[in-house]
Amino acid sequence: MLQLQHEVAQYLQTSGIGSIGLTLFEGTLPSTPRVAVAVVAQGGNYRAGDPWGDGATGVYRVSLQVLCRNTAYITAAQKAEAVFAKLHGTWNVLPRLRGPVNADHFPGPMYRDDNNDFVFSLNFSMVTVATTL
Repeated sequence: MLQLQHEVAQYLQTSGIGSIGLTLFEGTLPSTPRVAVAVVAQGGNYRAGDPWGDGATGVYRVSLQVLCRNTAYITAAQKAEAVFAKLHGTWNVLPRLRGPVNADHFPGPMYRDDNNDFVFSLNFSMVTVATTL
């Protein structure tokens, strides 16, 4: 899972969403900088006997969350929309991903953090053939 999380972060960096370690983070959304994006591995679906999601065939259904934070509502929303546009509906965009990336929902405000900044969340489901996540 961590490798896939890293590959998504790299893909978003290449797509102009942010710079890893500066404004784009893996596995955490640190308190600073206040304008930031986080890619967080979430696990995924498991259904015994499902050839597309039980892992026995080397195929996994995995989930990732992307958090977009900004001091202004509209700017946070625009960043979330940009992430949505880069990932949703894509196929075979990562080295280990041999299937679709689908958003579970449209971007929306999730909460305001301790600095009163706006945080938008996006959840994505993916099918991957990785044998080591």
